[in-house]
Amino acid sequence: GAGKMSTREASRMMVDAVLTPMQDFRAHLGLQRWGCLALVALLEVRPDDESMVATIVASGGISALLGAMSLMKDDEDVQAAGCGVLGNSQIFDPSIVRLNGTASIVAVLSAMDAFPRSERVSGLGSLAMANLVYKDDSNVEVILERHGSGRIIRAMHNLGSSVQVQAAGSWALAAMAGKNEDLREQALADGAAEACEAAISRHGKHEGEDGSA
Repeated sequence: GAGKMSTREASRMMVDAVLTPMQDFRAHLGLQRWGCLALVALLEVRPDDESMVATIVASGGISALLGAMSLMKDDEDVQAAGCGVLGNSQIFDPSIVRLNGTASIVAVLSAMDAFPRSERVSGLGSLAMANLVYKDDSNVEVILERHGSGRIIRAMHNLGSSVQVQAAGSWALAAMAGKNEDLREQALADGAAEACEAAISRHGKHEGEDGSA
């Protein structure tokens, strides 16, 4: 009989089953929406597969997600799905390089603008911005030009009672401040220190949040 399929091979088959129709029918709203939710579901049902995000990226998944986000700007589930994949901690894997940096930043900030009071979009979008600022030095200029820190701080103000948004926002602001002096100065001018202090005052310190900016 055939040998047992490896975890990576199984993941590749599942990801391809989702992405192939997304790539073949880029204008089909229902299929694109299903594909976004299916990719998020794969990440949820296979949390032990540390290659899942790398498989999604290598198969052209970021481009597919960005296409769906552009197609359905008013669909919170689609926007949260895109932000969620870009905000996944596996993005830090050094093998992951095809992140469409500028387009990804624009898509995440657009989602945060479209859904300023969505806990999912705000929290996952902030995590995505932290990933993107660390992943590629060329993303720094784009985040500066697009004023990424301002969107994160606005989300923290809008959703003060959300532990998820406060922790993600503080993490993203610390990532920006640690990466680049211009980003740090922009974030401080936008009120990053005050936002992080307010988060700690309201919720205390959480894992991954040090309150620094």
